[in-house]
Amino acid sequence: MKKYISYILISITLFSFLTPVHFSLAESAYDICVNDAVSNGGDASKCNGTYNLLAPLPNPNGGDQMRDFDPTQQGNLSVYLNLMIKLFIGICAVLAVIMIVMGGIEYMTSELPGEKGDGKGKIINAIFGLILALGAWTLLYTINPKLLDSSLSSLKNVEVTVELGGEGTRELNTATIKTDLISAGIICPRDGGANALTSIAQSYVGKSSYSQEDRNTIKGGKAMIDCSSYASQVYVCAGLPNPGGTSVGIFGSGSTTATSVSSDGTKVNGVSLKVGDLIGWTAGGKEKYGHVMMYIGNGQMIDAQGQGGVAVRPVSSYAKRIKYVKPI
Repeated sequence: MKKYISYILISITLFSFLTPVHFSLAESAYDICVNDAVSNGGDASKCNGTYNLLAPLPNPNGGDQMRDFDPTQQGNLSVYLNLMIKLFIGICAVLAVIMIVMGGIEYMTSELPGEKGDGKGKIINAIFGLILALGAWTLLYTINPKLLDSSLSSLKNVEVTVELGGEGTRELNTATIKTDLISAGIICPRDGGANALTSIAQSYVGKSSYSQEDRNTIKGGKAMIDCSSYASQVYVCAGLPNPGGTSVGIFGSGSTTATSVSSDGTKVNGVSLKVGDLIGWTAGGKEKYGHVMMYIGNGQMIDAQGQGGVAVRPVSSYAKRIKYVKPI
């Protein structure tokens, strides 16, 4: 009976202590705004992502209490996480004190040695938990307060350059290219012009392999290509002049220096790209190798890389690296 009474007292204490936690939970003002807009015929596009707290939280920096929370604002996530950690440590400390009291009651009111041992064990475990909670508080707020600094403003931007491959020197044999590529299952009509570029370029997927040394050859039933030889082959198969055998040859004449690329990857220097335009860079500076890509519309380009072979990729992924554009 004493154990049941103890459990009931613990449950009542926990319920009375933890119930107010519900009132500090955040409610999305965005969801409320959207629901109101739908119900009242308003404009849901004007709703933002701010959270309204159901009960204000203390401001660790002083000043007014925290009544709303916008995770997109600088430092707000750090403040919110610090408050949650403080609440968690405080709850742990209170629970430890409660368990010490309950263990003491059980120890004093029990006559059986076994029950006294249980009460003593609760007291020892609760004291250990209280020491852990106070130790966490001491560590986080006294020894090194910066451990709770979750702000990302101090992080430095790190730029990583991924090498997409390189280029070989084997020249394209225009006399045999049609027969060679058709034998590999690649479209090569030597006709069609700009309208045929996209279909020809995409026919290389799964039927080609990246190789600088063996480029412009057929091995194992596949076309061996690198980035510049791939662009040259596609142009020649469409009945267009060979734009050049390497990135230097392609961007060496008739190309324009790229000073800006639109965020959607459809414009360079403010001019809309056309299907078949060649974009990329040459070796030098941060670039160990040159690279050539062909624009196929809607902010997408197709190229041959050492990682992934021939594939369609967004131009915007390489916006900062593109240095030249050569119109078709």
